Amino acid sequence: MTLARIENAHLSSPLYYALKRLLVKPAAAATPPLSTAADDGAVVRAAGQSRLFIPAPLLTGETPANVTDGWVLTDNQDAEPTVIALDRTVNQVTYTNTITAAMTYEPHTFTANIFAHSSSSVPPANFKHTELPIPADVNGNPEYNNTGDPLLAANVYGSGVWPKRVYCSGMLFSATGDTGTFYLPSAIGLWHSDDGGQAWSAPSGVAWQNGGGLITDKPSIAVSYHSGTLGYVYVSWTVRDTRSGQGANSQLWVSRSKDGGATFEQPVVVTWDNVNDSALAVDSNTGTVYIVWVNFRFGDIRVAQSIGTSPALAFGAHSIVSSGGLVTFVAGGLRAPTVPMARYNWIANRLMVMWHGVNSQTQGIDIFYSFYPCTSECNTYGWQTVPEAQDKTRDQFQPGFDYDRYGDVVASFYSRRDDSSNILYYEYVTKFHADGTSVTGVNDVRVSWQCSPGVTDCAADPTYSNGNTVDGNFVGDYEDAWIWTYPDGDKLVSSFIRIARDLAKIGDVYVGRTTP
Repeated sequence: MTLARIENAHLSSPLYYALKRLLVKPAAAATPPLSTAADDGAVVRAAGQSRLFIPAPLLTGETPANVTDGWVLTDNQDAEPTVIALDRTVNQVTYTNTITAAMTYEPHTFTANIFAHSSSSVPPANFKHTELPIPADVNGNPEYNNTGDPLLAANVYGSGVWPKRVYCSGMLFSATGDTGTFYLPSAIGLWHSDDGGQAWSAPSGVAWQNGGGLITDKPSIAVSYHSGTLGYVYVSWTVRDTRSGQGANSQLWVSRSKDGGATFEQPVVVTWDNVNDSALAVDSNTGTVYIVWVNFRFGDIRVAQSIGTSPALAFGAHSIVSSGGLVTFVAGGLRAPTVPMARYNWIANRLMVMWHGVNSQTQGIDIFYSFYPCTSECNTYGWQTVPEAQDKTRDQFQPGFDYDRYGDVVASFYSRRDDSSNILYYEYVTKFHADGTSVTGVNDVRVSWQCSPGVTDCAADPTYSNGNTVDGNFVGDYEDAWIWTYPDGDKLVSSFIRIARDLAKIGDVYVGRTTP
């Protein structure tokens, strides 16, 4: 599939860019040979899965598990959760691991670090908590004092490069509490786990900046499920230029690893403009890599795809997915910028993107779904955009999504539909066809968490804070969702943040499962 294109007049020759070193290079190990065999348990991922089923007519949800409550001595604020699930066989016993990661603030030092949380229970419970390590300098001191912006991906198959390996991309930086942060070194790192998220490696280095007004930001990750590149890891990131005002000279980069993240190829620049918030997706049918991002100068969401037959990674000209409607805040001052999420739906043969922004018809904040190739009401570049979720009366934001074994889309998101003041929110899940049309008989479902005793309505309140709150009125820039076949059936597992006034909690990670 070839995207319709626009010429990129703003792509300049990049400054000299060299990978100077690995943060910590994992011990050398033989890379398992590639194989085109289908996997043992990845029901919704394996090409050729039967579609001779009638989808279940109703979404049904479970009470979500509080992942982070009670595992630390202080009441910490969590943000930006990501989630994945996969099967792992140990001593002939197969476990389904549910893994989530999030950024956790330390209230007394005002630092933030990525913690991973892994459960082998069904439903997920009894999570093991692991702080992802920060590399040390030559004197044995941490090279950075913060990690953040985590995203998870995995080779879920039993073949390819490093089968069953789970990856977490993130940024490493040193915060100073003011704009001096941008004048200190920063990096993009990649951690991995080979035991279902129980233990994690030191990070491999993907990219570095020495500071001086430049900072590495907002990494994204995808693992290829194409037979010829199965297990290849792709990481994108932005080098934000804070010297030029509003990041006008920022750069968007992509690099590839063919050895499980031990080393990365020379990165390639995709664009050079006021850009950020990229998302990656790989076509399981062809191996084509897609990158989606926000262009703030033009106020739109853009996409490019890998091109050429050369072994070196390269990207072509840009297309516009959608124009206008970008936001930084939603009602009540909650910081929630427009951040796109992307998937390639091999069943429907569509590239899919979701985000939240202003609905031009209602002027409210809605979640949007766009797909390529379109079926009707296409823009110039072959994309069709549809506002989703059934209740559009109040703000709905930060969608995470995946597709089920029938090619239908299932999305989780924050919704304020139950609060007339448009402040409090619940987690909701919606389902629709890959062409954006509704699934007959399916209603949105609210993921109802457990309230404190005597409280009947305990919607999350992002305005609640206490003395341990580090970043007020903030749940992060995204939540995440993933569909997997658990022992008790196909489930959309979503990871999200609840700020619970009734429990005096300033932000905990929850994991909920919904039957699509």
